[in-house]
Amino acid sequence: MNRDEIRFSVESAILRELGEQLVSSSEVALTELIKNSYDADATSCNVEWSDSRIVVKDTGHGMSLDDFKNKWMRIATGNKAGSPTSKVFGRTITGSKGIGRFATRFLGKTLLLITVYENKCGDRSKIVARFNWEKVDSQSSIDSLIISYRLYNRVEDSAGTTLVIKNLRHKFDYKKIKQIKDSTLSMVSPIDALLSDAPYDFKLKHSYKSKREVSSEESDKFNLNFIVPGDKTEKRKSEVDNIADDVLKSYLFRSYFYTNGNNLFMKVLHRDKGLCDEVKIPIKNLMGCDIYGQVNYFPSRKGMLRNGTINGNKARAWIRNSPSVAVYDKSFKVPPYGEIDDDWLSLNADSSRSERHWRSPFMKEHYEMSTEQRTSPKLNPMLALPETHQLVGGVFIEASNARITDDIKSLSPSTDRQGLVENEGFQQLNDICRFSIELVAYHDKKYSLDEEEERKKRDYERAQDEIDEVIDLIENTSTLSQEDKEALTSKYSSLRNDYDKLIDHERKTRENFVNMGLLGVVAGFMTHEFKSTLHLLEETLDRVKFLEANYPELSGHSQKLDESLSAFLAYTEYTESFIESINFSNEVYFRAFPQIQDVVNSFSKFRLERDIDIDMVDVDRDVYAPKMPVAVYKGIIHNLYTNALKALVSESKENKCIKISTLNRKNSHFIRVSDNGAGIPPGTRRLIWDPLYTTTSNENNPLGSGMGLGLPLVKQIIEKLGGRIELVSPENGFATTFEIELPVK
Repeated sequence: MNRDEIRFSVESAILRELGEQLVSSSEVALTELIKNSYDADATSCNVEWSDSRIVVKDTGHGMSLDDFKNKWMRIATGNKAGSPTSKVFGRTITGSKGIGRFATRFLGKTLLLITVYENKCGDRSKIVARFNWEKVDSQSSIDSLIISYRLYNRVEDSAGTTLVIKNLRHKFDYKKIKQIKDSTLSMVSPIDALLSDAPYDFKLKHSYKSKREVSSEESDKFNLNFIVPGDKTEKRKSEVDNIADDVLKSYLFRSYFYTNGNNLFMKVLHRDKGLCDEVKIPIKNLMGCDIYGQVNYFPSRKGMLRNGTINGNKARAWIRNSPSVAVYDKSFKVPPYGEIDDDWLSLNADSSRSERHWRSPFMKEHYEMSTEQRTSPKLNPMLALPETHQLVGGVFIEASNARITDDIKSLSPSTDRQGLVENEGFQQLNDICRFSIELVAYHDKKYSLDEEEERKKRDYERAQDEIDEVIDLIENTSTLSQEDKEALTSKYSSLRNDYDKLIDHERKTRENFVNMGLLGVVAGFMTHEFKSTLHLLEETLDRVKFLEANYPELSGHSQKLDESLSAFLAYTEYTESFIESINFSNEVYFRAFPQIQDVVNSFSKFRLERDIDIDMVDVDRDVYAPKMPVAVYKGIIHNLYTNALKALVSESKENKCIKISTLNRKNSHFIRVSDNGAGIPPGTRRLIWDPLYTTTSNENNPLGSGMGLGLPLVKQIIEKLGGRIELVSPENGFATTFEIELPVK
């Protein structure tokens, strides 16, 4: 037996493949090179881009011969994981895994590297190395790759590193170069104004401005200069920051948040009213770091951007071109989050499909919407969710390198530097950022409703004052007789009383919305419990039928119990139909007649005992209803039919009748329900659509009184289906007719 050892062999093509995976765009490549300058404690980095070459020159500490051999020339070195801060200024290290060398290869075919290093004794050495990436790619094995370099000792050159990239792989016109420049600047320059509310340690780590103000060393600053020949639009970062400061002060709502260990802190501010909300929520931090974020909301409303120090058009343009909610990892922007076409928080997606439910688990737990809020377009905050073009914000993180730390949950850059790995930590970051925006939507809706209430109150007071002024004017007008004055004064006083009653009715209606929500919960619970009770009653009925054969005194009781049970079952199905209709599930096509007949049959005993006729001659047996849940259709018919029955119960007249008709015409399905009861008085016809208003009472009415929930709920459901319901002129011989129109798609 022979025993020996063998090594892995690696082809040089691995460098090309790694480069293509690790660097995906020119902006990312340049950003990685700028990160290297930042990590090398450079105070300035100049990027010069021309048609033939790209030059990146910094004033960092450069590379020693040992650094060059064991770090730059070693593939996928892990040295940065072991050194989390830079040598001189203690900056948080931003680069990783030696991606810089792959970035130069992505941009050009050749590289000239010049680096000057100063040792502890003050002596400087210079290394000059040339890389021809095409030759490197042509080698069969990495072991056979040889790079020539020159070492110069005791040089006078200033410390730093210069990269000269030639034979560019892509031809860029001026417009593209400028686009890359603007994109790169945005990636390396976070908006300092976003850190205005940040805790001290976040400002110190992430804000260039704060580093200059807070640092004990004036030299601890990082200036990036991007030089493009012919570009006359160069703006200093200080100018950009001044614009940002002015615009961001004009927010309507601002949310900012941060984590401290396993606690999440969140605040929401209104521009005029100040603090709206402040919460502290315990969490299990899965992100591997603490985070800070700020989001500013600029809706397109009158009075926005009213800061007198800024130009409105420039401000709107700045908002439009600024990231919505960007992610900054160790001060460097992570693409593509916050870019114009990015929707990483699903804001635009939810707005386009009119999503009505909270997405953030924090909102679901701490700000749960009632059924009435969720179903009402006016009250639902999600239907006014801010979209990306209305937001300017950012969240600051310190992502780990999961490939080095073996932490699969923490925030970690993706392989190609385009985004973060979508793991549990990323999902938590997404949930927190989404929480901050949904909480803004919640308070924006609350603020809008409060403003509407204030406006109504002011309108009411103004109307009352105007009526009083008219009455005073009438009483002090000498040309009117006393009789005319009293008549006119009486009319205006009556008008004021009617207006007071209307305002009081609206107030009571709004107060009763809360009761509606509670009634909905009770109805759902009782319907479920009734099913269990019905099952027991059905077993009891079977037992009574069995006992009747041996106990004559029980004769007839089973029939009465059976009839009562059938009626009870019908009422339960009626309630269940409405509860099911809220979710709008199981949409199907079906014939209308069987569903209408089923509803009518549920109350046949009740109807026949009270001599009420039913006319269904105009219900076409072959007409199909629109595609919708059957429960919804039956629920609508159920409500209108039982309303008609209640209207006829107390009538002593003969020939009491209910008529139901259906018709499909063009793209609509029509339903009419008429009765020849007493009718609805003109003064209350508008009120029948208000929640908790009812025209019936339980006096001598076996069906009981209405709760005032049926018609408003039916109207809401029909409108949700894109249809309408109206009280129309009654047919001949009838007092009341309701007409429903549903679209047929």
